[in-house]
Amino acid sequence: MKKIITVMLAAVLTFASSCQKEPNIRFGFDCDFGKNSQGLTIMNVSSSTKSITLTGEVVVAEGEVLVELINPSGEIEFIGHLVSPIALEVNDSYPAVSGNWKLKYKSIDGEGSISLHLNINTNK
Repeated sequence: MKKIITVMLAAVLTFASSCQKEPNIRFGFDCDFGKNSQGLTIMNVSSSTKSITLTGEVVVAEGEVLVELINPSGEIEFIGHLVSPIALEVNDSYPAVSGNWKLKYKSIDGEGSISLHLNINTNK
């Protein structure tokens, strides 16, 4: 009986250690925001990335919020200055540029929610 348990335990440990984790390819926000809050996420894009998509929704119930996507060269790829009441759906693609991409938001006396994500695509 001990031999069977030992063999099974060895098999489970071998299987668990052989699993490879998928790289994190999605960055962004899933949160409510309040007055004068802000957020920043940075995603490093490699040269094997073909494109980047920005998807999700921003809902501003009160005040304003500023959302920006900035490429590694410092150029703004997406900007949204949203004034309440508004709900904005985003589904945009951009050619990949290697380096650090920044997605940020800044509430200007705003309240609402943000569910906005950067996704990388390594397929052609």
